[in-house]
Amino acid sequence: MMFEKLAARAAEIAARRAAIRRGRVAAKLKELAPQGVQVVEEGHGIVLVGRRLGRRFALDPHLRWLVTETRDER
Repeated sequence: MMFEKLAARAAEIAARRAAIRRGRVAAKLKELAPQGVQVVEEGHGIVLVGRRLGRRFALDPHLRWLVTETRDER
């Protein structure tokens, strides 16, 4: 019983820390995202939304840098 409580508490702390980190990364992405790209926190992740985003990602080095740079954000 004691181990289960400890494990549950650790899971709560980890989830809270993950939400804080996700919020920081989303805020940085919103700040740096090029015009026409929206940043949305969805579930346990962050989604970039925009017209022809796949094509823009392939052609726009700034957008690729943005995603790569924030991936390692800690």
